[in-house]
Amino acid sequence: LGIYRLQQYAQALGYNQPSGIELPGESSGLIPDPTWKRIYQGENWSTGDTYLASVGQGYVLATPLQVLMSAATIANDGRQMQPTIIHDIVDGEGNVIQPFTPRLRWDITTDPVIKDFLCENGECISTGIMKTVSPAAVQEVQAGMRLAATDPSGTLNHSFSFLNYPIAIAGKTGTAEYCDDVANAKGVCKPGDWPAHAWTMAYAPYDNPEIAILAFFYNAGEGGRVAAPTVKAVMNAYFELKAIDAAQGLTGNP
Repeated sequence: LGIYRLQQYAQALGYNQPSGIELPGESSGLIPDPTWKRIYQGENWSTGDTYLASVGQGYVLATPLQVLMSAATIANDGRQMQPTIIHDIVDGEGNVIQPFTPRLRWDITTDPVIKDFLCENGECISTGIMKTVSPAAVQEVQAGMRLAATDPSGTLNHSFSFLNYPIAIAGKTGTAEYCDDVANAKGVCKPGDWPAHAWTMAYAPYDNPEIAILAFFYNAGEGGRVAAPTVKAVMNAYFELKAIDAAQGLTGNP
């Protein structure tokens, strides 16, 4: 696939750019390429750099929001929605003057947002063609994320997370090795035994998603053991509150 193509697909999912959410100081993250490495590291790109980037390590940087957006895009059949912290805008008397309206950023299965490259002998040149992603490819990723919660070896299918969970969920855990200035100063960046961030993302219900949750723990170790229980707790709370609301509706309570 190569780093240039990886970078294009990552950007289509929301990485390497700010989302535009209404919060100050949002980071763009980083999906590196050979030009970036030559400028900022003074070194040539290696095949190992591509391997590391493909699993979200090495020079790759991502915000929790970007990871959540990428997974939500897959859950939403390739449609990426604009994230926002604003629902309705009201006036001083509480009247809605601007109701919430979901806004589609793009659909990776219909909007050509991926730049095509011709790669030979490690060199890649843009063809000038823009591509989409096959719906079948999105479905394959969805199926893989479902297996993370249903397959016996799936990282979400353990007693400490979503084993026998009553609602069909899909997701992904992450144990991302890193070495930043803090870890380096503490002397914990040891080859073969790197410190790691703990990630877990899950959405539900699988066939008709309505909620996506992400938990990130800095320098906390294995994602499935550390972050997954938090995602499960939030998921439980969401569906419990939904059940309460439904019960109140059935009994005529406000």
